[in-house]
Amino acid sequence: MAVEGHHSHLLRYRSGDMATNCNANTNAVSRKRTRDVLCQISNQHMNQEMFDINNILLQHVEKGKREMEELSRRQTNRLTMAILSAFSKKLKTKDEEMKRMIQTNIVLEEKLKQHVVEAQQWRILAQSNEITANILRTDLELVLANRREENEDRYIDAAESCCSGGGDREEQKEINTRTRVCRYCKENVASVLILPCRHLCLCDSCGVDPLVVICPACGADRSGVFKVNLV
Repeated sequence: MAVEGHHSHLLRYRSGDMATNCNANTNAVSRKRTRDVLCQISNQHMNQEMFDINNILLQHVEKGKREMEELSRRQTNRLTMAILSAFSKKLKTKDEEMKRMIQTNIVLEEKLKQHVVEAQQWRILAQSNEITANILRTDLELVLANRREENEDRYIDAAESCCSGGGDREEQKEINTRTRVCRYCKENVASVLILPCRHLCLCDSCGVDPLVVICPACGADRSGVFKVNLV
């Protein structure tokens, strides 16, 4: 009986140990499951936080990218406007220089035309003066030739008057003086040739008188005078 009691006690002890072990195993499994659930919840929470952080970072990156693109666009526009403004100013300056050059060329062309016209006028005047000088030279040679003939006649008359008397000599001198007297003042000897009619009919004083505007011999308009030195 004692042995049976001992066996019974051992059986109860082993049953208690098995129950205890079973409860311990159950608790361990429960704790493990709890840990797994907590780990899963923690991982999900961390994943959500990482997802949110990534979204925030992506939003900041996109925003920064848009801001950089906008800044780059503005800088490009400013640079383009500055280049266009500088080019426009340079083009305007070149256009103004071209207009000034064109205006200067027009002025120079007008001056050149004026110089050409003046040169032609001077050429015509020189030719006219040359013709007038040749005519005056011819007239002067004729006057001097006539003067020499008068002097020769005077010498002949003087020689004849030496034989016949001095009355004829004085009379001839008076005639010569009267034929060469100024046709304007009727007093002085004519020594100025009037142009363009070429009449030797004014004295030195009347030749420079502004009131004498026409030739007293023929009435032609006076355009100039020429002093003749008679020998």
